[in-house]
Parts: sequence; C-alpha cells; structure tokens
Amino acid sequence: VTIFDVITFHYDWLVRIWKVTTDKEEYMHLETVTITVEYGTHAQQLHDVQMTAMIQDELLVPIGMVTLDTTIGGAVYCEYKNYSSSVTITIPYWAYAGKATIRIHFLDMPGGVAVTPEATKEIWILPL
Repeated sequence: VTIFDVITFHYDWLVRIWKVTTDKEEYMHLETVTITVEYGTHAQQLHDVQMTAMIQDELLVPIGMVTLDTTIGGAVYCEYKNYSSSVTITIPYWAYAGKATIRIHFLDMPGGVAVTPEATKEIWILPL
C-alpha cells in the first residue's frame, strides 16, 4: 500500500506593495505631499505592521517621515487581500530643489523587521 500525503502552501513576503502614487508630481516648498500606497497580503491570520514613508531630497537628505500602524490579514486561502493607505508629508522650506525620492517600508510590530522589499516613487521639488 502506498500512501501519498500532500500539503500545499504559499511562500511570499508578508506584504506586497503594488503601487505608490502621489497627488501630483511637482511640489513647492511648504506644500503637502499626499502619498497613497496600495498593497496586499496572503496572510490569513492577523498581523500588526507599521508602514513608514520617508522623503529624501536631491542630496539624499531626509526631509520628512511619517509612520502608520495597521493590522493586516484575513485573506482567503491563496488569494491576496488588498489595502490602500494614505499619509501626508510637508516639504520643508530648507529642502533642496530637484528630484526627491519617496521610500516606503513595511515593518512587523513589535520588532521592526522588514516584511517586504522597499518601494520608491520620485517627485520633484521646485526651486524657490
């Protein structure tokens, strides 16, 4: 008698970032950037995660950062459950003009270990 026992599983990052968008592409100093992140998870059990968004100006100087704590999970087996979150960061007066980079990370809580690769989006800071 031969018996086969098979179990299937899906191996993936806890969070998959689908898209990072902003309300526009160019910003003056002291304007507020609205950042929207679309992401998903295969997790069926609930997990507390923290999304971080940081903007670096043309010279890679961090000019603003915001965090958002959220709970993800509850997906149907082998299907993604999708989410969308928005945060805002104001461009400071002292930021360098030129190309700026938005960096998005997701960290597990507690612990702060990355649960997805970094996602980026470029915007432009206009000169004074």
